[in-house]
Amino acid sequence: MPPLAVVGYGLATGAWSIAAGASLLFLTNVVAILAAVFGVARRYGFSPAARKGAAWEVPALFGVTILLCIPLALSLRTIVIEARETTRVRGAIEQTFKNAGPHITDLSVQTRQGAASDVQCVVVTRRYVAGAAQEIAKQLAPGARVSIEQVVTASGAPSPDMTQSVLGARATVSPPAAIGPEQRLRAMLGAAGQILAIEKGADALTVSYAMPAPATLADYQAVEQAAQRFVTELPVRIIPPITALPDVVFARGTTRLDPRAEQTVDTVAWALTRWSAGGAEVVGMASPNRRGRRAVDTQVALARASAVAVRLNDAGVKGVTVSSFVPERLEGDEAQYLRARIRMTPRSTPAPN
Repeated sequence: MPPLAVVGYGLATGAWSIAAGASLLFLTNVVAILAAVFGVARRYGFSPAARKGAAWEVPALFGVTILLCIPLALSLRTIVIEARETTRVRGAIEQTFKNAGPHITDLSVQTRQGAASDVQCVVVTRRYVAGAAQEIAKQLAPGARVSIEQVVTASGAPSPDMTQSVLGARATVSPPAAIGPEQRLRAMLGAAGQILAIEKGADALTVSYAMPAPATLADYQAVEQAAQRFVTELPVRIIPPITALPDVVFARGTTRLDPRAEQTVDTVAWALTRWSAGGAEVVGMASPNRRGRRAVDTQVALARASAVAVRLNDAGVKGVTVSSFVPERLEGDEAQYLRARIRMTPRSTPAPN
């Protein structure tokens, strides 16, 4: 009966996956019980009553059993894939943090087409590892999204209350009320980088912050998210140093953003917002045909630029312009043209009277 109760809960809440899984479990239990009773009865000499017509119970039981084996086999395959990919992801994380004494917590791995597609993890470490998410993503299938929250502690092991966290993204005990948010931010961020300035406004805490190379914009965005969980009184805005924006990489022959490209555009949009940019210029690129550049190649380049521009606009970036670049002849590796480049447009200043 417990599976049927779960089926009712899933139907009542609209959680169809839960209802379907509980229904499969209930049917499996029923068929297993019937098969066991059938086998025990035959073993002890019980036989069906004399009747006219062919017996249908045995073929029906075998038919239902075979039908149930299909979803059960698929479920088992999914479990095996998830276990394999979780082990693979854990190994990639340990390799990336091998010199930082990592302790992996809250590891969540989602799979698609037999490979890890979305990874979320909290790593307790002795030191902050810049570019960790990108390094781990390189060891997984193309297009995998990786989100790593780093909690820097003195020992590399989680304390019971996480009060010694430097980047305490999931601190469970609030700091003493006597310590203001600015002091807490300085204590939290100082160990991983250099605080250039902190400005406390009426609506936010703005921190000009610089981390040692090879810190990426994604690292700064992750630090801001961790700081926001640690300081809840006001919104926290981390202002990274102005640097070149990462390219948005496309698959060969496509103009659509895959999950990794979407993540890159979202990070760029975040950086442009933090820099108070006046806008952005997106240059879509494409490789030419062996015989030279064609009109369709330019159309592909413009479509890539437009895809990036649309997502930037949706993220709140205004003043986005698009253009295309396709070389006359293919020189070097084609991969250098499977991308879109984003350049920040400075905010215009009014001319003096």
